[in-house]
Parts: sequence; structure tokens; C-alpha cells
Amino acid sequence: MKVFVAAASVLVAGSVWAAPKIEFDNTVYDFGKTSNVSTITGTFTFHNAGDAELQVRKPAPSCGCTVAGVKPEVLKPGEKGELVFTVNVGHSTGVIQKGITVPSNDPATPSVALTIRADISQIYSVNPQTIVVGDITQGVITNFTVQIKRTDGQSLGLDHVVSTSPQVRANIEAGASPQEANIKVAVEGEGAPRRINERIQLFAAGAGTPFHEVIVVGRLVGDVSVVPERLVWGVGNYERMPASRLEAMLTRTVRISATKPDMPVEITNPETTLADMKLELSVVESGRVYMVVAKLPEAPKQSTQGTIKLHTNLPSQPVVEVPFNINVFKN
Repeated sequence: MKVFVAAASVLVAGSVWAAPKIEFDNTVYDFGKTSNVSTITGTFTFHNAGDAELQVRKPAPSCGCTVAGVKPEVLKPGEKGELVFTVNVGHSTGVIQKGITVPSNDPATPSVALTIRADISQIYSVNPQTIVVGDITQGVITNFTVQIKRTDGQSLGLDHVVSTSPQVRANIEAGASPQEANIKVAVEGEGAPRRINERIQLFAAGAGTPFHEVIVVGRLVGDVSVVPERLVWGVGNYERMPASRLEAMLTRTVRISATKPDMPVEITNPETTLADMKLELSVVESGRVYMVVAKLPEAPKQSTQGTIKLHTNLPSQPVVEVPFNINVFKN
């Protein structure tokens, strides 16, 4: 028996086992200089240089802007394959570099790192790409300027601009040259408190689709500011959870603040659409800042949603509503 084991060990040690081997023709794809593109697409080629079946697993891009796929996923010795990728460059300018990791069953090289490079220049230079309004109170108008320039020396060709909201007004002003213009933007604090997420679309003459969009983001606040604007509970595995941790999971806090220094606020009578929810109102700074603690007495059995209502002394905003979602996850 001992002689048989020793002989088998020598046999195994002296054997050459078949194995797959992944080889890419190139591991760097350089687009060089490119312009006026929102996406770039290319193909890496590879083959199985080994003597066993190669199994290529799902590629892992370095960012969400890159999508990649391989075909075929299984290659016999000598067979070739392709990895096709697309990178969403959006309005990026300058040199970009993205990566893709390709795992396989190659024992010597279990993963291969691929690199994508490009030097992007856009025909239109727009600054800023996004207008961040921040918090704007009702009745206030905030002004911004967007500078746009065509980089290839031709006339700008900007015919008109369209806003997706009447609260965001945009007008074109001539620039210092035919290749330039300024877009004057006025964001008006009008309507109910809400998130601002609008677009200013730039059109060339006769075009049915915009050649560029400027994003406008911010928040319209009333005389009262609420943070967070929505409460969310995520409850799961509560039966095996320690009591102290469960209590923290079932508790949420809302901060209510006056936004105008000359207008004190009184918060009273918190109420909720969920009968089992307990609300505790406390004064942090009289007339200015309040806290509401929302507690669930026990872990809920199913998901639900509703609203917390807070009453104020302000005619402009007599009721402040805070929506909530309770999401129950069961294993």
C-alpha cells in the first residue's frame, strides 16, 4: 500500500495537466483625440492559447459609465473571442481613462486588466454644465450666467433655448464673438416647497432636438425647512436583533427650522396617518428650531407608507407634511 501511494505521487508530480490560457491581442484601447461624442465603443479581441476549455466570466467595469460583454463565454483551445464595450462620456472633456477586469478560469492569469483611454474635446464648451441653486426661499429670484462657446472656430449656431419649468427662465445674450454667447438664467422661488430638477435645452436653428442641456438642481423651501424631507425605515431580521439595536432601527428624527430670521415659527399638534406610530415634539430653539422623534412601538409585519403632519402658526404654510415609507424585509 505504501509503495502504491509513493508511485502515484510521483506519477502526479511528473504529469503535465491541460489548462486554458487567455491572451488578449492588446490590453489597452486608446481612441486618441476624439470630439463631439457622447459615447465611445470598441472591441478587445482575445483567444484561448491553452489546451483546455476557457471559461470567460462576466467583465467588471471600473465605473457605471462603462458597459462590457464577451462572446463567446466558452472557448475551446485555439478559438477567438471578443469583448465589446461602450463608455458613456456624456459631456466630459480632456483625457479619460476607464478600466475593465476580465475574470476567467485561466489558472495562471485568473483576471486580466484592460484599459480604455480617450482625449475628449467637445464642439461646445458649456460652463457651468450644472446650475446648483441650493436652497431658495419662496418669493426670491436667483440669477446665474451660463457661458457657451463653440471650439471649432465656426459660428455658434445657438438659435433658442427652452426651459422645462416656468420657474426657470433663460435668455440668450450675444457674446464677445460669433462663437460665444451667454445664457442668463433666473430661478424663481415660486410654488410649493419641493426639489428642483429642471433642464435648459439649447437648440440650433431648425433642429427638433437640443444639442446640449444644462441641468438646474436645488430645493425650494418655504418659511419652514424640514430635514429630512422623507422618513424611510428599513426593517429586517428583527426577530433575532438585540433590543437596543431594534429600538434604534424603529426610531427616526425630523428637524424643522424657520428659514427667515424675522419670522418666528411655532410647531404644534404633530399627527400621523399610522395609528401605532408615536410622535414626540421638542423645542430646540424657541421660534426657530424643533425636533420630532417618530417611533414605531414594535417591528412592523408588513411594509407601509403614510404622512406625518405638523401644524404651524404661518398663514403661508399652515401645515408641513413629511411622507414616510416603512419597508419590511423578510428572509
